[in-house]
Amino acid sequence: MSVCDALPTVSTGSTFVTIVGVVPRTAGPGPSFADIIINVSPNNTGANRTGSVTVTLPSETSTSPPPTTFTFTQGPASGCTYTATAVPASFPVAGGTGQFQITTGAGCTWTITGLPTWISASPLSGSGSSTVNFTVAANTGAPRSATVTVAGQNITITQAGTCTLTLGTATGTSLPVTGGTGSFTVTTLAGCTYTATSSAPWLVITGGASGGPTGTVTFSVGRNSGAARSATITVTAPGVPAQTVTVSQAPDLAGPDTVGMFRSSNGFFYLRFSNTSGNADTDFFYGTAGDVPLSGDWDADGVTTIGIFRNGQFFLRNSNTAGFADVPAFAISGTQPGDIPLAGDWDGNGSTTVGLFRAGVFLLRNSNTAGPADVVINYALPTDTPIVGDWDGDGVTTIGLFRASVAFFGLRNSNTAGPADLQFFFGAPNDVPVAGDWDNDGVTTIGVFRAGTFFLRNSNTAGVANLTVNYGLATDRPVIGRWQ
Repeated sequence: MSVCDALPTVSTGSTFVTIVGVVPRTAGPGPSFADIIINVSPNNTGANRTGSVTVTLPSETSTSPPPTTFTFTQGPASGCTYTATAVPASFPVAGGTGQFQITTGAGCTWTITGLPTWISASPLSGSGSSTVNFTVAANTGAPRSATVTVAGQNITITQAGTCTLTLGTATGTSLPVTGGTGSFTVTTLAGCTYTATSSAPWLVITGGASGGPTGTVTFSVGRNSGAARSATITVTAPGVPAQTVTVSQAPDLAGPDTVGMFRSSNGFFYLRFSNTSGNADTDFFYGTAGDVPLSGDWDADGVTTIGIFRNGQFFLRNSNTAGFADVPAFAISGTQPGDIPLAGDWDGNGSTTVGLFRAGVFLLRNSNTAGPADVVINYALPTDTPIVGDWDGDGVTTIGLFRASVAFFGLRNSNTAGPADLQFFFGAPNDVPVAGDWDNDGVTTIGVFRAGTFFLRNSNTAGVANLTVNYGLATDRPVIGRWQ
């Protein structure tokens, strides 16, 4: 027999479609034809549904031609449309009762299918608009859900569960000033998930922040530039109390911040290793006239080094010596003339990064690379002078302002907009504000520079200076840091 006389193979994956048969037409010259006969059951779902039939032609070779699939859409039975809802659709652990509310025309039939073992309902079929009561059993395990088909409509029923939550013994919970890493395991029931969150930006979750039923949470901590600190990782799972892991870190007690100067007339830095009057302990050339100086621990080695801001770009050096910038020159996206450069550890990871102050807005970047600001904060008046520091000793540098017209400080303990957390008067109008940890207690406090003299205070309150240091010229620009 020629393959031309063979019949195609016909199949369907649609439950409402039945293949009746394949009937060849009367033979004649030219191609052979066959009629494929199918039966489609009535559509009482109240909604359109799609069916398909796949036809595979015969072949004289070992390789059959690819099958062809024909799809079609069947509308609902004439005059029958359906809506269905579950009231309620969410249940507590103890379970409860609800109703499937079906709306359709008189004589339009419907069915309820797909019920799991923990949901029972009666009746499961009927006609016309109806209300069907259903019961959800108590749940002794994880949260669960099921999709039930009611009058052709898919309805999802959810139920809370009782999860367990077990944390393994954590590593890295007591870290040195230089920082480190740690981890702990999380175990809960099958079907349960967990979420881990950190209470502080310096305690960074590096892996396993969510998962289930088991997982490993990993975390890292950068160098601490302030007082001893601690933070927690909180792990939650549905239906059980949260659990926490506390991570503590030793303080940085390497020494206080001390004063320094940048002399723009000759491009020299003059740094002093104590807050006393005297000659520079180290001096070197770096920069040119018109540069704006700044200082920070750019490489997180515990030593403050200098940098300059010139024509919208930052040039940072990792040693207090003459030379070229160690960090490739970069700019924060959108830098404008008149922007004031800033430096701080905005995320508490031990590394100082840069920022800008522009007419009352702080733009902070968490890496010393080109790119947009990571944090933007509206705080201060356009005429205020920005000042930044770790005002509460948590290892994170936050923003502040000095209103030179009245010698007023307004300091924030978070890098967010809002009222000042600390506010007081110190200094005299038109002083230059400075900030540093003068007494090595891990907390940054303020000071002012006035005509060649530093007036430094060991608390962020009004009062007299705790330290007075005659150092520099009236035209010098102050810089502050832990230089060694």
